[in-house]
This record gives sequence, structure tokens and C-alpha cells, in this order.
Amino acid sequence: MRKRVITFFMLLFITFLILLPISRSQSKKAPSENTDMFSSSRKFSRKKFDKKVIRAVKKSVQKSDDSPEFDSSISAMPLKEVMDKYFQGSGKRLTGPEVREAVERIYRIDVNYVSKMNYGSSLFTYGREIMEPVRVSLGLPIHSHERDNEIMRMSKNEVLDRVLKSSGFQMKGWEVRRIINHIYGINLDGISALENSGIGIFSKGQWIIRSSRDLFVIASSPDDVEIYVFTAPFYRKYYGQRGIPKTLAQDLEKLEFVYDKTHGHYKWFNPTGESAPDVFKTEAISSLLKEIKNVHDRE
Repeated sequence: MRKRVITFFMLLFITFLILLPISRSQSKKAPSENTDMFSSSRKFSRKKFDKKVIRAVKKSVQKSDDSPEFDSSISAMPLKEVMDKYFQGSGKRLTGPEVREAVERIYRIDVNYVSKMNYGSSLFTYGREIMEPVRVSLGLPIHSHERDNEIMRMSKNEVLDRVLKSSGFQMKGWEVRRIINHIYGINLDGISALENSGIGIFSKGQWIIRSSRDLFVIASSPDDVEIYVFTAPFYRKYYGQRGIPKTLAQDLEKLEFVYDKTHGHYKWFNPTGESAPDVFKTEAISSLLKEIKNVHDRE
């Protein structure tokens, strides 16, 4: 009897060891099955500008006023204007780390994360504005293609660092934003213009713009090869409609978006495997802004 009991427990223990790896592998897969495809471990939070930004902006306009009213006026400025004044007032050279810190502080966008994950523009090659200064930084003639493959394998942060260094760290704010768009695929000027527009933007694995009263969301895969459009929670709650309005659907279909019944959104895919060009993103966003106007006109 004792021998049978020992044998039973041995078999039970062996069974446990066999099933343990299975249960572990299932526990790893379970979270991903229930995770929203546009969620991120980096929580979105649009805060007021911190003291460092406020001080730099005040310095740029030669203001020493510490009144809350003036601080509020700074918070109301367009993001790109705050960035320009921040650069003017900080008195620092526009190195890569300084620029990335500014984007984080002002726009709440972590470009270090984008570079680390290799998100952003998926391109066969950068344009001349990027390639030429990087070639010079490598000691090459500006028209040499000798090390282009090496350049395209560099992290986005390294590419930015080399471009800024080649300029002598003397770029203007608008030039910095243009370079960031070319390298990371993040259009800071466009983002500045779309704040409080009713459009939420999820891109590069993080929320770029988001508010509790957004009507629609435009999201993209990490490399911007796929673009998605869907209604925001506020629209679904306030208007009682989950699906995309017919007029917007027609505009999206003209841009070759296709309705995905499984996920309830419109999807566009670039068959070339490259990131969606800015002109296409602009057209898609224009369709959303047009529909938001229609929504407000119907009220």
C-alpha cells in the first residue's frame, strides 16, 4: 500500500513538471490576447509645462513676471512656439540630448523610446537633407553612397546627433522640427496645429495627442506602414454611434482605406513597405477635420 502511494505521488509530481512549462507559456501569451492594439506601457499625460520650460520662455521674452496669469498664457501658446522660445531662452547648444529633452518636456513625446525601439520612418534611404551632413560627419564627400547602408542602420538618435553636430549646433526651432520629422517621422509642426482639434493621435508606440473630448482617432503601426482610423470613446458615448460616419467612410475609401469588420476600424496599408508619406497623412487628417466640422454643424 505504501509503495502504491509513493508511486502515485511520483506520477503526480512528474505530471506537474510536464504541465508547468505549458502553464508558464500560456501565462506569457494571455496579456497580449487582451491588450488593446493601440495601448502602450507609456501612459499618456498632458501636463502644464514644467518650471524649466517656463523659465526659459520667460527669459526669451525678457519677462520676470511670476504671476499665474503669465504662466497660463505660456501654457496656451502653440507647442511649436513654446519650443522656439525654449531654445532661445535656454542658452544651450542644440545638441541631440538637449533637443530630445525639449521634445519630451514640451510635447510629451519620448523620441529616445522611438529610437530605442527602432520605431518611426521606415525608409530605404533618408533625403539629401539628412544623408549629406551625416556623410560629412563620417569623413565622406556629400554625394558618396559608399556607406549609405551603414547610415540607414544607425539609430535615429545617432543620425540626429550627427546632423546637429554638422550644423555647429546652431539650428533654428523650425529646422530642428523638420529634421526630427525626416528622421523619426514625427511632424511636430502638425502636432502643434492639431491640439484640441478633436483628433487623437497614436503613433510610434505612444499617444501623441489625446483628450477626453476627441471624436476620432488616427493611429499607426510603429513604422507608419499601416494607418487606422476609428471613433473615440467620447464620440461613441455622446453620439451613440460606434461606427465611422458614412460621409467620412466615403472620404477614407477614396484614399484606399478598407473597412476591417473584425476590429471596427478603417485601415490603410502601404504595399511598398515604406512609411506613409506626409502628404497622405495630411489628406487623411483633412478628412477627419472635415467630418468634425460636419458633426458640429449638425448640432
